[in-house]
Amino acid sequence: MKLIDIIQPLRESPFTPRNFPGAPNKKVTGAGERTVYGEMPVNQKGGEGFRVMKPTNVVRGKRGVTQLKPNTRIFWTLPGKVFTAAEIGEKGTSNYALFGLESSAPTNAIGMIPISTVEKPSKVVGRVLTGKAGQEQVFEYLVQTFSSQFNSIELVKSAGIGSTKADLVTSFDGKEGQFEIKNAGTRSAPITLFDKTVRRDKPNPIIDGLIAVMTGRPRLTLVKLIDKMRTKDSSMGFPGDKGVGKSGKFHGQRIYDDSDFIIPVTDYILEHFAANQDNYFAVNYGGGDVALYYTGYGENFLGAPDFPTPKYIDLRTYGGPSAGGMRIGVKIKL
Repeated sequence: MKLIDIIQPLRESPFTPRNFPGAPNKKVTGAGERTVYGEMPVNQKGGEGFRVMKPTNVVRGKRGVTQLKPNTRIFWTLPGKVFTAAEIGEKGTSNYALFGLESSAPTNAIGMIPISTVEKPSKVVGRVLTGKAGQEQVFEYLVQTFSSQFNSIELVKSAGIGSTKADLVTSFDGKEGQFEIKNAGTRSAPITLFDKTVRRDKPNPIIDGLIAVMTGRPRLTLVKLIDKMRTKDSSMGFPGDKGVGKSGKFHGQRIYDDSDFIIPVTDYILEHFAANQDNYFAVNYGGGDVALYYTGYGENFLGAPDFPTPKYIDLRTYGGPSAGGMRIGVKIKL
């Protein structure tokens, strides 16, 4: 069954600014707080794209395109900038974004449409099932890339939908390699490594450890950092804190590759891979384009390059509320 066959029966759910990346939309409230589908393989050439739910007028249309019919498939043009109606000279309160009919590349942009006229995949389909497809694509890449070096390449196991187990375990002439897999729409897109749910009364040691390493302050925790932020902005805090929304709010932390702490933080991430027994980290860009890195755990029998120092590492709120807590995501740019 194709991904599109699963998406179609689901209840319609329109895109909102929260489903667009935060970097190009710093002045847009909520941008990047939910799943950013434009950064996934579904939004690249060869992907399924997204369905227009009703007749939609195109603003500043090119190639004679003035209106889209229901069920037209579109791709959000990267980097995913959101515009208000006033910014583009339109009436009303709708938010607009550039789109294309062939891919998310800027050169294929056709015009602008209200983002609320486009259906987003459900949370489960967009995030988990696309991940499952990513496993299959990475395994196909491994077979095509290393079939000349090994007599036998076999799939040992792959994680089921919603599982927290190893994404992919593959045998190469009897030697097993474990792969952590992430999907990304383009090579310029940031990659979400993982996210954790945290609460004031239930901290997460991985997130606290990252904050300590990113700041160079071993005793600094997320609770302490947020409480410090709250002295200047009372909207910062965990769900349940006075004046804080149900998703929580955290300014976040980001360090770049010129920071003194980038190497220790990279090492911390590699320790996370080792704790999960991941030998390799694979980024699936779709269409057979896969970047494969060695994590430093176990034998590098595939001869993959070492996991690189990221251009930046970002720690901030990720998505909506989860089990009464605040979700914190860790993203990197390679």
